[in-house]
Amino acid sequence: MKRFKMICDDVNVDHLDIVATEAMRTTANGPFLQNRIEEITGTHVKLLSKQEEAKFGLLGIAWSFHHLNGLSLEIGGGSIQMNYAIDHNGDFKMSRDPVSLPYGAVVLLDRLKASNNHDSLRNELVCAFQSAFEKLEIPQFYKEQCHKQGLPLYLTGGGFRGFGLLLMSEHPVQPYPFSLINGFSVKKDVFETTASTHAFTGSNSKTKSTSAFLSQRRKWQLPAVAFLIKSVLEALPFISVITFSQGGTREGVLFDALEPSIREIDPLLVACKQYSPHSWQEMRIIIQDCLPAKKAAEFQRIVAATSAMMFAYDHLPKEAQSHAAILTLITGPLAGIPGVSHVEAASIGLVLCQNYGWDMAEYELRDRLEKLVGDSDQLLWIRYIGKVLSLLCLIHPSGRITDQRLKLHLSERKKGGWKLDEELLDKGMTGGTNISDAIGNVEKTLNKLSKSQRT
Repeated sequence: MKRFKMICDDVNVDHLDIVATEAMRTTANGPFLQNRIEEITGTHVKLLSKQEEAKFGLLGIAWSFHHLNGLSLEIGGGSIQMNYAIDHNGDFKMSRDPVSLPYGAVVLLDRLKASNNHDSLRNELVCAFQSAFEKLEIPQFYKEQCHKQGLPLYLTGGGFRGFGLLLMSEHPVQPYPFSLINGFSVKKDVFETTASTHAFTGSNSKTKSTSAFLSQRRKWQLPAVAFLIKSVLEALPFISVITFSQGGTREGVLFDALEPSIREIDPLLVACKQYSPHSWQEMRIIIQDCLPAKKAAEFQRIVAATSAMMFAYDHLPKEAQSHAAILTLITGPLAGIPGVSHVEAASIGLVLCQNYGWDMAEYELRDRLEKLVGDSDQLLWIRYIGKVLSLLCLIHPSGRITDQRLKLHLSERKKGGWKLDEELLDKGMTGGTNISDAIGNVEKTLNKLSKSQRT
């Protein structure tokens, strides 16, 4: 705490809020700890109620993503909080009475060790989560939608993040290209299989995971967390996809202080803006117009981000550009930006890599990112967008559109697929440039996509 106070003084923090959660409420030396913190910092410690803790936990998850719709679970050492969120332009509809259950990682591990009847404890958890879900009073229309389409589940808290790191260490793509857990998603069947493998049985008191990011404490807790996850999935079988969040109570408290209009702003695009060319929006519109309407909507964020970053690595030697570009959201300037899934981050890196020529000294990372995206058609669209970006960089090398030098028009072919009509308005531009080759590369990839659509 003294170290924390020293840092605050060193950077001239003029306003400080301190909040405390479940551990402070229940630990035997809680009042003593609270008094010492207040003495050292000179700031009152606010003890959050269980309802406040659940609310801020959900808002911490909301901080982690651009849009949040689904069920949330936040795990601590002593309890787990359940809530739901429906995003309305940055204003979140959530339960008026979020549920707190006494099944935190430490508490549950102790109960499992002390119990001779794990089936009975599992039944207790299943009933508790089913009851908690009903108490949330989720709107009926959303319940029906979830039963038909599946319910997204968002997880936060150290115990769940530890389980996410375990999943990353066992992912088919290895070494897994991202180290941050935020934005990592898995489908229910993978989640369930891993939980079954690592769930507490009495003999596996500690997981055998080799993940370098898992502390010894988390490894001890993981079998209990896996046992908990199995129970949640049994209680709520309509869960479809699980996404992990880095956000917690601290981020939730800060996010709550923002106006809905600020919350609604896309953090990815805010981060990209500082690198954007003068004619960013015009470039973005040109690229969008080179895509079929359905794909333009699907790739809207990726197009917006990559058109902002299309000149970001021009200052580097040519041999380093594509490698730096592919690392943009892994270890590059946008690493750690909230609101981006791992697949989106991989897609952005691949588009920018293509923009800078695709060639790399280290092909293995590019291959792993392609495997993470998975879908072959999706990868072709990614390369197509990157090639359109590269073409625009050749046509407008300063990033400023002062006159129309090239007309691009996408049309559908009668037999299926698409055709991109190009008209070079400034004929003098072809001399000494690779514009004709760049146009040919764009057309070649679009022809592959057209052929794929017809088959």
